Amino acid sequence: MSNSPGFTAPYPGLIARVIGLGTSLTGLLLLTLQGWSASLFFQLPFNSLEALSLVFLGAALWFQARHAFSPSDRKIVVALALPPFLIGLGALAGIHFLRDALGFAPALSLVLVGLAAALPDFEPWPGSRPLHALLMPVIWASILTGITLAYGTGAPNFFNIYTGIPAPLALAFILLIAGILLARPEKGILGTLFSENAGGAMARLLIPLVAVAAFIIGWLRIHGIRHGYFDNFFGYSQFAATNLVVFSIFIWISARVLNRTDAKRRLAMEKVQEGNLELTRVNASLEARIRQHYVAEEARKKAEMQLFQSQKMEALGTLASGIAHDFNNILTIILLNSDLARESLPEGHAASANLAEIGKAGNRAAGLIRQIMTFGQRNESELRSLRIEKVVESAVSLLRSSFPPGIQIEAAMRDDIPAVNANPSHIEQVLINLGANAAHAMGATGTLRIELEPVTITTDKAALSAQLREGRYARITVSDSGHGMDPTTLKKIFDPFFTTKAPGEGTGLGLSVVHGILKLHGGAVTVYSEPGRGTVFSLYFPATTLSPVEATPAKPAVPRGKGERILCVDDDDSLVAAVSVMLENLGYVPTVHLRPIEALEDFRAHPGRYDLVLTDFSMPGMSGLALARALTGIHPGIPIIMMSGYLGPEDAGEALRAGIQDVILKPDVPEKMGEMVSRALAARPRLAT
Repeated sequence: MSNSPGFTAPYPGLIARVIGLGTSLTGLLLLTLQGWSASLFFQLPFNSLEALSLVFLGAALWFQARHAFSPSDRKIVVALALPPFLIGLGALAGIHFLRDALGFAPALSLVLVGLAAALPDFEPWPGSRPLHALLMPVIWASILTGITLAYGTGAPNFFNIYTGIPAPLALAFILLIAGILLARPEKGILGTLFSENAGGAMARLLIPLVAVAAFIIGWLRIHGIRHGYFDNFFGYSQFAATNLVVFSIFIWISARVLNRTDAKRRLAMEKVQEGNLELTRVNASLEARIRQHYVAEEARKKAEMQLFQSQKMEALGTLASGIAHDFNNILTIILLNSDLARESLPEGHAASANLAEIGKAGNRAAGLIRQIMTFGQRNESELRSLRIEKVVESAVSLLRSSFPPGIQIEAAMRDDIPAVNANPSHIEQVLINLGANAAHAMGATGTLRIELEPVTITTDKAALSAQLREGRYARITVSDSGHGMDPTTLKKIFDPFFTTKAPGEGTGLGLSVVHGILKLHGGAVTVYSEPGRGTVFSLYFPATTLSPVEATPAKPAVPRGKGERILCVDDDDSLVAAVSVMLENLGYVPTVHLRPIEALEDFRAHPGRYDLVLTDFSMPGMSGLALARALTGIHPGIPIIMMSGYLGPEDAGEALRAGIQDVILKPDVPEKMGEMVSRALAARPRLAT
């Protein structure tokens, strides 16, 4: 049961139950005393019907005021309130019970109070209690009884027949009505009286004042009449003036109450507005923090995806480099033997053309291996400071000569491009790979635009890519008007061997190589594409403060050997046999060992026999680096050339510290072997025999 704002639960219901219990006990006591009244020689102010009605009405109020008012309680209340209602209704109809007669006023009061007690929750419209209005005549008659006693007056006989209620019964009715109102204080009369609005505040103040004032004015009027004060017109004038002043005071008090309530309302509204402003500020701050958190979370997710992509590419690159190493050994054998076979044939031999085709195919395979090595970031690239504009111009010219006539190439380059530390052939390869993909996406017609401009990457921009760092960059933007890519394709474009081309039209390594080259240069590549709106690649090359270095001109042909003895060490018998034949053709005397331990024992036994050592990098039992350290420990300064399918930057540093003069990458052995051997022999110190 809810309570009005003026009460604190559960006190209203508790008071109502106490009133109900007290009324029932009083009725029972009166019924008991009713039988003793003759022997006690006094007449009680209650008859049996009135006392019995009080018992039923008090019990009904007890159940009505329970905190958990259930449907079963409702039935009990109706059953208990019905007898007083019927007793009063019968008395009004002239039917008397227990040979006791009820006056008109008590009978009507029992009907009205019984009806209000039987239907405590009757509510024809929200917030209304119309049965409370039926209690007003009972309240008026009961108060009238009390006032006449207080004034020492009585009502005329004809009037008393209809309104007269015995004083004890009037008090009982007042208490019962108070209990009925307290049982449901949230609505009806008490709901209005104890509300928190201006009407409730004014009612709580004025009702006691008006009651006291009316009582005092009535008392003064009666005493004035008794003393003859109202026998002249002056007395009536004074009485009217007194009423005017008193009720003017009431109006003034009402105005003050309303003003005070209105001031509180305005103050409350101002606080509400301040609260709304503070809430708006807090909401704005919260929205900003949520937005920042969302942006940071998106940046974190993007960085995680880029890191995952980078780690995946690195793992695949490691796998690709290992595979490329084995292919390099095979290709070196194929290329060496095809060159040796072609040189051994007489001029014009029919097999020479076939051997030349084998060499061309081997060189194409070697180019594919170089792409794999670039993707794997295992190849030793020569980076130097250069002006990137010339490299871009060269790549644009090459693309113009190879593109269909319907594709237009636009180039725009700024003049303030910083120098970059790069490999020009790799930059050309990146642009050619991107151009080939763009041509495939555009078909017969379209526009390819290549832009070169300087950019500065700030902290905020660097957070958008895991590869970008703060600083200056030379940015190459390659955009096309092709069919574009959907998000699913965008996630896979840098994966090795992923391609959207038909079988036989692409290897799926083009963009993987682009990614590897940019990472090798310390830069980054980003891509934006939408289906039907083309694709934009942005290549970031870090700027360098070093001065550009011009390309070294080609060197003259390498002279042949003069019988120098060379120790050859490689665990691949086919490869070492082909290298041995090639060295013999160049005028050298090779000694071959398949096991590095045997080669070391041979060198230790004959330290002055060999002029140069040619060894593989990766061999079972002992690596090429370990063999080089052992050989230089026996004879410091012995020229050592290492052959390898791949060699990372850390391995290159170890090779220099181990005393190795040069490194030749497979399958470049046929092209560079003679040049490297001749250069190493020319720089060797004299060795003791």
